[in-house]
Amino acid sequence: MIRILLIILYLIAIVLSAYSCGWLLLRAERNDTTKALAACQLLVILWCVPQLFVGFPMTKGMQYLTYGISYLGISFIGPAWLMFSYLYCRRRLNGWLRDLLFGLSALHYLAFLTNEYHHLFYRQFEVGDVVYGWVFYEHMLYTYLCVLCGLAAVLREFWKRRVPAVHLLVILLAVA
Repeated sequence: MIRILLIILYLIAIVLSAYSCGWLLLRAERNDTTKALAACQLLVILWCVPQLFVGFPMTKGMQYLTYGISYLGISFIGPAWLMFSYLYCRRRLNGWLRDLLFGLSALHYLAFLTNEYHHLFYRQFEVGDVVYGWVFYEHMLYTYLCVLCGLAAVLREFWKRRVPAVHLLVILLAVA
């Protein structure tokens, strides 16, 4: 039963993200903020689609492929959200900071791709038995810090501009 609910939630996330991404790309004003939000939506889709197949029987290679596709979205969602948040607040991340943030995400994804050689991302990766390594946890902390910093920037901007509580709720739902 829980698996069915998760599939329904992933499908809802995919449909809503695809709709909002399409709307942004086709109807919204063409600017960096819109593109950054569309990129976030595409990363969410990339993250969620492989999750639909996790419960199906698969080989180790198939499982690693679904994790790899999903992790591509997960790897970059933190800095993408932070970049969107700053653009939304009419600020920009410094070029070197943006490069560092996305570079760290690329290194985390590279650690995932080369895990068979060092086992730092997954200490063990077998069908039904995945044991995470320290790089996985470091990346999880890094991603959540990016999301929280982006959220803090938006909330600070809303506080300064005295934005209605409804807008705060929408942003909190987007972060969730």
